[in-house]
Amino acid sequence: MKLFLIFLTLCTLTLSVYFTFTRYERRNTSVIRTSNGSEEREVSSRGKIRFNENETLIESVSRNGFLKYRNNTIKLKATANEQGGVVYQLSEDGTRLNINDKYGRQVLAEVIREILELGFDARGRLERLYAKSGKQGVLDAIEKLKPDYLKAMYLDYLLTTANLSNEDILHIIKKAGTLSADYEKSKILNTLATHLKDSSASQAYLDVVKSIDADFEKTKVLESIIRQPLDSIQFGEVLKIVGEMNSDFEKSNLLKKIINSSTLQADRSVRVLSVIRNVDADYEKAKLLDNFSTHLSDSLTAQAYLEVVKSMTSDFEQVKVLENIIRQPVNTPVLNEIISITGSLDADHEKANLLKKIMERTKFENGSFDRILSVIHNINGEFEKVNLIKNLAEKDLNSDEEWIGLLDEVGQVDADFEKAGLLTHLAAKMPRNDNVRAAYVKAAKTINSEMDYGKALRAAD
Repeated sequence: MKLFLIFLTLCTLTLSVYFTFTRYERRNTSVIRTSNGSEEREVSSRGKIRFNENETLIESVSRNGFLKYRNNTIKLKATANEQGGVVYQLSEDGTRLNINDKYGRQVLAEVIREILELGFDARGRLERLYAKSGKQGVLDAIEKLKPDYLKAMYLDYLLTTANLSNEDILHIIKKAGTLSADYEKSKILNTLATHLKDSSASQAYLDVVKSIDADFEKTKVLESIIRQPLDSIQFGEVLKIVGEMNSDFEKSNLLKKIINSSTLQADRSVRVLSVIRNVDADYEKAKLLDNFSTHLSDSLTAQAYLEVVKSMTSDFEQVKVLENIIRQPVNTPVLNEIISITGSLDADHEKANLLKKIMERTKFENGSFDRILSVIHNINGEFEKVNLIKNLAEKDLNSDEEWIGLLDEVGQVDADFEKAGLLTHLAAKMPRNDNVRAAYVKAAKTINSEMDYGKALRAAD
C-alpha cells in the first residue's frame, strides 16, 4: 500500500509540472490553448482587441469581433455594442459577475493579465510594458510567462530595442538558458552573439549553447559565434562544444567554417585537428583535411594533421589525403611519417601507387630511402614490388649503402625471370666498386635458372 501511495504521489507531481501550449488560426479566429495537467486555459478572438494602458479593462472590440477566455472556473466573453462600447459576460463557477463592482473588476483584471501572459496581443503588451516600466519591467514580466516562444519574443524585443549594459546582457543570457525549446533558445542566442562584450558574458553564453540538445540548432548558434573574434579560451570552448556534437555532418560543416574563417595560428590549428581526429566518418575527415592542406608549413600542425590521417581506417580516403599532401613541399620528418602511413595501408595496389607518387615528387634524405625500402619489402604482390624497385633505382641514390640495400631487396624477389631482369636493369646504373658488386653477385646467386643467372652476371661485367 505504501509503495502505491508513493507511486500515486509521483504521478500527481508529474501531472502538476506537465505543460502544453497550442496556438492556431481557424476561420478567422485565433486560438491559444494551454494545459498543465490539472488546469486548462483557452483564449479565442476575432477582430481587433484593444486594452487600456493599465491592462485592467478592454478598451475596444472591433465590429463583429470578440474575445473569449475560459479556465477551470472562470469564463469571459467580450463583444462590441452598437455604440462602440464593450459588453462583458464574466462568470465564476457558473455565477455571473458584475464588472462594475470591486470583486468583478478584480476578477476581470486578473483574467486580462492571464490572457496577456498567454501571449495574446504580445507585441502590443510589450510596447505598453516597455513604455511604462522600461527594460526591467520587461525582464520581470518574463518570469511569469509560460510559452517559450513568448519569452523569446520579450528577450528579442529587449535586444533590438533597449540600450543594454553588460549586466543586462548577462541577465538576458541567463534568461535564454531557462528556455526549454531549442529553436527559441538558438534564435535568441543568434541575436546575442554580437552583444558579447566581456568574458563573463561570453562564458555564460557558451554554457547556454552547451545546453542545446539538437545539433541542427546548436550549429546555427555556433556559426554565429565563429564569425566573431574569439580569444584563446573562447576558441577552446567552441571547439569543445563542436567536438561533443553527435552529428558528423554538422560537426564537419562547423569545423570547415572554423578552418576557413581566418588564418589559423599553429596552436589553434593543432586544436582543430585534434577535434577532426575524433570525427567518426573517414569521408568527413578527408574533406576537412583537404580544407586544411594550405596550413601545413608548421611542423606541429603537420604532425597533428598526420595523426588524423593515421586515425582513418579507409585506404581510399587515406591515399586521397596523402596524395594531397605530397603535391606541396614537405620536410623530411613529415615525409618519413607519410612513408610509414603508406606502409600501414592494407591494399598492395594502393600502397604501390602512393609510393610511386612519393618517389616522383620527393628527394630522399635522413632515412627516407630506408623507410621506402622497408615498405617495398612488405608488399606481397610481385608485380608491384618489381616496378617499385625499378622506380627507386631511377632516383639519385646517395651512397653505396642505399645501392646495397636495393640489391638485397632484389634478392627477395621470387621469380627468376623478374629477378634477372631487375639486376640487368640495375647493372647499368649502379656504382662500379667492390662492395656494390659483391651485393649484386649475392643477389644473382639467389637465381635458380642457369640461363637467367648467367644473363645477370654478364650484365655486371
